[in-house]
Amino acid sequence: MNGLKSLIIFTLFILPLTLWSGEREGHGGGLAEQNIMTARLHLAEFITISLSSSVVTFDDEEREVLESILSNFEQELTSKIIFKSGTNDEVDFYIDGQLRVAKTYDYPGATIWINLDLIYLEKMGVIRPMSLTQAVTLLVHEYGHHQKFYDHSFLDTLGAKVAKVLQNNIYKLPLSRNYREVVVMTIDSNFEESFSSLLIRDSFDLIDVTKQLKTKLNFCRKGKQNLQEKLVGFYLENFHWGSRLWKGDTLSGRLVFNATIVCKRGNGNNYIINLGAKTLNLLFKKEETLIRFLYKQTFKDN
Repeated sequence: MNGLKSLIIFTLFILPLTLWSGEREGHGGGLAEQNIMTARLHLAEFITISLSSSVVTFDDEEREVLESILSNFEQELTSKIIFKSGTNDEVDFYIDGQLRVAKTYDYPGATIWINLDLIYLEKMGVIRPMSLTQAVTLLVHEYGHHQKFYDHSFLDTLGAKVAKVLQNNIYKLPLSRNYREVVVMTIDSNFEESFSSLLIRDSFDLIDVTKQLKTKLNFCRKGKQNLQEKLVGFYLENFHWGSRLWKGDTLSGRLVFNATIVCKRGNGNNYIINLGAKTLNLLFKKEETLIRFLYKQTFKDN
C-alpha cells in the first residue's frame, strides 16, 4: 500500500461461544460458515436498512464507518473469507495471549481469516453455529477495520447495532414443533424498490431463494409495445403453513404468505399490486434425525 506497512488486525469479538475443536475444516461447508457468507452477501442491504431505521441511533463517527463500508463494498465482495482452525495450527489466532475469532488487514478488500474453533457453541452436548445476526456483527467489525478504524469495543458496539436492526426485521417460521431448528426466514428491507429476502435454514445449510421468488411473483403488467414492466420490489408478510404432509421420508410443506409487489412503468413511475395470498410448495427430506431442504425438486415444481 504505497510503501506503507499495513496493520494486521486481530478481533476478539466477544460472543457466548465455547471452544470447540471438532473436525470442521476450512472452506465454508457448515451452518456457521453459511451464515457468515450470507451475511456478507446481504451486508450492504442490512447496513442501508440500519441507517434509515428508528430502532437504533448512530452518532457521526458510526455513520462515517458504515457509509465508508458501503462506498467500498464492491471491492469487499472481491476479497476472500477463509475459515481456518487455530487449534490445529493452520493459522495463529493468538495475540497478546488471547485467542481471537478473526483477523484481517486495514484496507478494503483485505482477506478475512475466521477461526473455525470459535464460531460454534457447544451447550449440553449440542453444537450450535454462529447465527446470522452474530455473523453480521462480526463482519461489520472486520470491515470497520478495513476503513482504518481500530477500536475493538467501538466496532463491536457498531456491529451489534446493525444486528439489532436486522433482528427486528427478521421473521422466522419453524418447520414444526419437532424440527424447530429448520426455519423459513424473511428479512424485510423497508424500502419500496427492494425485495424482502426469503431464506430457508435446514439442518445443513442456509439457502437464499429470493431469486426464485422474483420469477414466481413477477405479475407486473405489460406496457407500451407489449413489453413487461419491471419488477423492482416486493414485500412478504403473514407467513404460515397451509399444510405439511409426510410421504415416506419426504415432507411437502405448503407455505402461505401475503405478497405485495412494486413495478416500474416505462416513464419511471412505480405502481403497487397487492397479490393477496400466495403459496410455495417446499420439499424436505428426513435423513436420520436431520432435515434437508430439497432445493432442486422444490423449484422444479414451482
